[in-house]
Amino acid sequence: MTTVVTRTATAARGAILFAALLGAGCRSTAVDDGSIPSSASTITAAANEPRTSLRTVSSVERGPVADGILRAGIGDLAPDFELLDLDGRRQRLSTHRGKIVVLEWFNPKCPVVKYAYDEGPLSEMKRRYAMTGIVWLAINSNAPGQEGSEPDDNRAFLAQRRLTTPVLLDPLGLVGRTYGARTTPHVFVVNERGVLVYSGALDNAPQGRVESAAAKTNYVETAISDLRSGHAVTTSSTRPYGCSIKYDRL
Repeated sequence: MTTVVTRTATAARGAILFAALLGAGCRSTAVDDGSIPSSASTITAAANEPRTSLRTVSSVERGPVADGILRAGIGDLAPDFELLDLDGRRQRLSTHRGKIVVLEWFNPKCPVVKYAYDEGPLSEMKRRYAMTGIVWLAINSNAPGQEGSEPDDNRAFLAQRRLTTPVLLDPLGLVGRTYGARTTPHVFVVNERGVLVYSGALDNAPQGRVESAAAKTNYVETAISDLRSGHAVTTSSTRPYGCSIKYDRL
């Protein structure tokens, strides 16, 4: 049985409680968000990892499951998850096995995200990759009531830019915490075998600016190119930048 994280924290908590009553092994404890920033300002990701201990009830044939405990390591199977998109459809990561999958943490109100879509690489990159069979899933882990969490804000962002990318709602932040997502955007690449091969920034140019005289590098594009060339991803981890994710205090 898989517990679906719904678009509201209330429904998600209800589902988890129901599963616990069935004896499925769900346990809920208080969460210390550790170094996760609560500010809405644009930041560089903090160094400490979130300390979390809430398990959801979910099962897959093999591999880890997103349960709120940090467990997404480079070279490991990407934790499976199932979330609802803006249209109420269930989206499950493992159904895309056999394809390259990009997971992008998303906030429609974040100025860094807006720049990436309006002037930066995401203005054309996602459409180009969609045409080649790459799956791109945006995930919003901001807690209900926090900036950018309202479904209507997400729909408006997509409509204004004529985007069809699914935006998945993670109101309890279980998936975000499992992957260690810190900012928007924070991007992860999963290969055809379901293995996590990249985690970090979209590129080395926040708001289009690079440090010193460095050349612009699109880390996600490079990782995908490496995979298509049949060799290991050369840069598998970078420091993400953007707006802090406003996680729910479970």
